[in-house]
Amino acid sequence: MNLKSIAISFYYYLPPRLRQLRSNYRQVHEFYRDAQWWPKERISAWQLERLQHIVKYAYENTSGYHQLYDEAGVKPEDIQSLGDIKILPLTDKALLRHNIKDFTVDSSIAGHLSRYTTGGSSGTPFEFYSDYKNQGAELAFVESAWESFGWKTTDRGIRLRGNMIGGKDDIIKKTGYRKYVLSSFYLTDENYDHYLKAIEDSRATYLHVYPSTITDLSHLILSHNDEGRLKIKHILLASENLYPWQEEIIKAAFPEATLVSFYGHTERAIMAPWCEREDKYHLNPFYGYTEILNDKNLEVAEGEIGELVGTSFWMHGTPFIRYRTNDFAEKGPSVCKKCGRNFQVLNKIDGRLSEIIIGKTGRRLSLTVFAGSVMHGDTFDHIKQFRFVQKEKGVVSLKVIPDSRFDKTDMRRLEKSLGAFLSDDFVFSIQLVESLERTKRGKFSYLEQHLNVDRSDNSQ
Repeated sequence: MNLKSIAISFYYYLPPRLRQLRSNYRQVHEFYRDAQWWPKERISAWQLERLQHIVKYAYENTSGYHQLYDEAGVKPEDIQSLGDIKILPLTDKALLRHNIKDFTVDSSIAGHLSRYTTGGSSGTPFEFYSDYKNQGAELAFVESAWESFGWKTTDRGIRLRGNMIGGKDDIIKKTGYRKYVLSSFYLTDENYDHYLKAIEDSRATYLHVYPSTITDLSHLILSHNDEGRLKIKHILLASENLYPWQEEIIKAAFPEATLVSFYGHTERAIMAPWCEREDKYHLNPFYGYTEILNDKNLEVAEGEIGELVGTSFWMHGTPFIRYRTNDFAEKGPSVCKKCGRNFQVLNKIDGRLSEIIIGKTGRRLSLTVFAGSVMHGDTFDHIKQFRFVQKEKGVVSLKVIPDSRFDKTDMRRLEKSLGAFLSDDFVFSIQLVESLERTKRGKFSYLEQHLNVDRSDNSQ
């Protein structure tokens, strides 16, 4: 091992606070501690300053935003109120992907840039760049959300988020100060005892996970009647939608654990953590400015569903301004009465364009609706994992990994439930399989959609 490798290893074994001395982590963390309780007027004034800054910064330092705003007849000084954001053109992944250099600030101005990629729902790679200060701010906001639930930076934890390390007999690795990573690729009934021992031996008090991965582990725990055996205090969920049926399974396997979820995406334009008083999402107004728009690009009313459109206040490498996420949410109250924060509430994350199947008449069904309509009772009790596949309108296939108890009764029950859910607008088939692939990052998709699903409608 060379000196550089030794230095890097030593760095990651330092306590988190010491590792962040070079970034603005501490500054943002301390700022947010008080700012989260500000009155609405003060929050709005702060947001306007940040919005004016990022628009001016992007206009002056990227040819992409400069040209985009010039063509729209807009200048940074036209932003005199938060409502003026509506005069700025919308952006999306397609625009930025094909012109990423034009929409990225030179490192001589932004400082050291780190390259990020996301496959997204289409599987087509999308790359962009984050500056060092953004990375410190990102960690500060994430950890602040966790801390509101009682989590501490000094807690001992395990990351179970699609990592592949070692082999089936070497599934856990220490990666830093009281931190471990656990392989996701050998999580089977055969290796269950190895996983249980690894978690117990680590003395971890929290798990940082993908919802799909912790659901797989919870299935194994329940099938072995080990509910409550692992003394985990916090389960930190991120990077995938959390469905109600997953929440039920996780809580059954970890009855003493507190689930902590938040909506976010790799592009870092929007963050919405759960409130510690109820399982609803708060849009963090200090992370970015979020709009919830209908198909006419107008703000929806409370109780209506719209697309989340985000403007990051902290991305100075590749700025994301009025960025369409393809994610949909139901707008809630403008203030959380449970905790007292003056944050916009999302009643629920309604799903993504990548999670919609299309009937032969053009009717759309989201997997969120499927989860609420079908995945309850005993229909999926003996199913380990599943995935829909759609290649043509009105035709879907459901691939299912059954457990050892799955029988003809389960198949009939599943066929009946699917038939009622899909109705005459779909022809469906069920295929029993032994495995289903994950993405390179270990994420799991419940729909393999080959059709081009646009934004023209998000109705059921």
